[in-house]
Amino acid sequence: MADKRPYVAMVVVQVIVAGMAMISKAAFNMGMNTFIFLFYRQAFSVIFLLPLCLIFRSTFQSFLVAVAFERRLSKWKLHFDFGLLAIAYSGLFIGVLAFYLQTWSIDKKGLAFICNLYSIVSCDHYCIVCIAFRGNHLSGKCFGRCCNGNRTLQCALGKDKRKEACRSNTEYLE
Repeated sequence: MADKRPYVAMVVVQVIVAGMAMISKAAFNMGMNTFIFLFYRQAFSVIFLLPLCLIFRSTFQSFLVAVAFERRLSKWKLHFDFGLLAIAYSGLFIGVLAFYLQTWSIDKKGLAFICNLYSIVSCDHYCIVCIAFRGNHLSGKCFGRCCNGNRTLQCALGKDKRKEACRSNTEYLE
């Protein structure tokens, strides 16, 4: 199971990102400004990461951008609605947990693993979400991408098994 943890971690990251997309979209539809959202999301992440001595540079930069695009104070007030939920969810799960899982997976499997698996899983997830929540049917193009991505994933998994088998044979011969 230990060698499958990076795969599980990346699937968890995809689920977190999908949740953030849906919650954020609801907040934006209810009138939340995207720049203010990004500032508050980063500020919320900083609050969780502060014990780890994260610097405030990115939060300050996002604040300046948000102020440049939205100067009405009424838009900056937070309310107990989807906007606050989206900020809290994104700050905690995207800014902290997903970042940690991606960094951990890169350390275990390398950057190429993350890039390949992330695009494969996101394509599959996109098709599932479209069918489940939007009632869309799979188009041939999307279905083909999912099949191709799954073949790539199966090849990657098989490659790991072949490497392990070769390693075991080498150790046996020594």
